[in-house]
Amino acid sequence: MIILDELWYAKYVYDNKILDDKPSFTISLLCKYFIQVLNMSEMETVIAIDNFMKETYPNYIDSEWYTVILKNVKNANKYKLLEVESINITKQEIKTIQSLNNEVYEKIAFTILCLSKFQHIRNNTTEYWTDKNMSLSQLKKYANVSLNKDKLIDALHNLCSTDIIRIGYRTSNYNCNFVDEESEVVITITDDDIGMRDLGNQYLRYLHKGYFCKNCGKFVRKVKSKKLTKNNERVKKYCNKCKEDVRRLQKKAYYK
Repeated sequence: MIILDELWYAKYVYDNKILDDKPSFTISLLCKYFIQVLNMSEMETVIAIDNFMKETYPNYIDSEWYTVILKNVKNANKYKLLEVESINITKQEIKTIQSLNNEVYEKIAFTILCLSKFQHIRNNTTEYWTDKNMSLSQLKKYANVSLNKDKLIDALHNLCSTDIIRIGYRTSNYNCNFVDEESEVVITITDDDIGMRDLGNQYLRYLHKGYFCKNCGKFVRKVKSKKLTKNNERVKKYCNKCKEDVRRLQKKAYYK
């Protein structure tokens, strides 16, 4: 999970007692927040995390989480809490991606571009590399592609043959060679929108090939329809399930 504005998010989850699906992520973030922002000592941080887990995690047993908590407390100053407003994608970068003329390759290239831009900001480096610890399954999830491992590796090698990306010599990270920060910004990725997830589908949304349900956040592929707007594009806000739920609520409110 990647959060751009970690400072805001850490305060938000702490104030609202929210535990992510992956508790270790929340623990890591809060340890940095307590030590870097609230200036707590390591012992105070351990106690604060313990109390937070008791309030948010059903059947929490402190002895089972002690090692995880202590490790994150010790590493709390390794990385400064991020305050990134957005990841910006430019017109020329999109043009380079579209030149691949293969939707799956385009989604992977777009994902690598976004992730490498994030790491560029996080690590304050001159080059654009993805996280060396990112697995193929994580890349697949970010890119929203359904390839098996072998086909994903083939796709990456084919992308490397175009010279727009290259694979690290000893690690499994990827270097993006087509970054163009000088071109016009056409996509802005923020925590307020979808954030650094579903990147492949965010690329398709930009191409008007689908949309994210306003209610549940599910990505929905667009289909051809005779009911078009004046711009020849059907306006949709909800997936089919949520659309029916919204209609039921509207009818219920109408007949009250």
